[in-house]
Amino acid sequence: MAFVLLTVSLSWSIWIAAWLATGRPTTFHGPGAMMAAIYAGSFGPGVAAAILSAISCPSSLKEWLRGFIRFRCGWRAYAAALLPFPIALLLLTIALGYAPRL
Repeated sequence: MAFVLLTVSLSWSIWIAAWLATGRPTTFHGPGAMMAAIYAGSFGPGVAAAILSAISCPSSLKEWLRGFIRFRCGWRAYAAALLPFPIALLLLTIALGYAPRL
């Protein structure tokens, strides 16, 4: 219950503050600050998990954070996982004849 309440309060406080700060827009296409707030508020569950983990057991927080930098496979596996998307996107833009406007 604490996780859900903390997640909702973190995310919604960011979203409402940005909504009020940008002049209460009726659409998301206007100010860039509103879109930035939507992205920032989406980190609410992760931040809530980190806060509750630090409160319950500080060593578990350290282990959780260490998991972000621990690599369990070589660079070839990361290249195979990450390179196909940008290459496919590049090929698709070339195939569709995209030309940037100057």
